[in-house]
Amino acid sequence: MKKIFTILFGTTILASSNVKAQAVEQGSKVIEAYVGLGGLEADYLYFRFNKIILGGRFEYMVSDKIGIGVDGHVQKISKYWNDNISDTITGISNNYSYELYRQIIRIMPRVNIHFEWSFSFDGYFGIAAGYRNETRRYTSTDPDYKDDEVILPPFAMRISVGGRYFFTDNIGLNMELGLGGGTVLNGGLIYKIN
Repeated sequence: MKKIFTILFGTTILASSNVKAQAVEQGSKVIEAYVGLGGLEADYLYFRFNKIILGGRFEYMVSDKIGIGVDGHVQKISKYWNDNISDTITGISNNYSYELYRQIIRIMPRVNIHFEWSFSFDGYFGIAAGYRNETRRYTSTDPDYKDDEVILPPFAMRISVGGRYFFTDNIGLNMELGLGGGTVLNGGLIYKIN
């Protein structure tokens, strides 16, 4: 009996020493595809999300705690509204329609600092900065309408905190909360290459 206990105990110790202690480690590569919701917009007395973003990220773990990579996404915004404008001199009222279309592409190198959680969950804090390209188009039935919105410089920056949960050694889900450079909240699928 003592021999069996010793063999079982020794096998358990050896097996547990080979188990991964964290979800990602030095040399891991992580590919992510995500959908995001952009900034909140006040519309009278309620708030609504006004942007949908499709993106992807790649990260290479240079150590067990630090990963470097790139985040790229496309953001499309369309907004339609009507406005009733009265001429103060003639008293004639006209109903005009307006449309705004914007497309923003961002490509940002990033650095993530990872926190040790478990072999299935990976938490991180990220900082990214890079290129931003915006295409914009306004149309209106109002002949006096002018686009006077300021164009931002071609630079994007983002600070984020996120987490990844792995269902298997290589496949899982991600979620990220951030400020600047795109989405407030995004989530999607991940694939890890060891």
